[in-house]
Amino acid sequence: MSTTTRNILTFVIGVIVVLAVANWVFRTILHLVIMLLPIVIVAGALYIGYQAFGRKALGGGRRTLP
Repeated sequence: MSTTTRNILTFVIGVIVVLAVANWVFRTILHLVIMLLPIVIVAGALYIGYQAFGRKALGGGRRTLP
């Protein structure tokens, strides 16, 4: 096998490997975002409610959360 053929084959295999790894990484990140999205939405709604009701403690007393 000539050097040129070996270089072209190495380049093609390298591109395929890089694309496969990038595909796996992006799919993993996408699955993590999809799993965490409901938690983020609920936490955001709770935080907005906390801000809207004047930062009162859950017990309803005079104390406020820091």
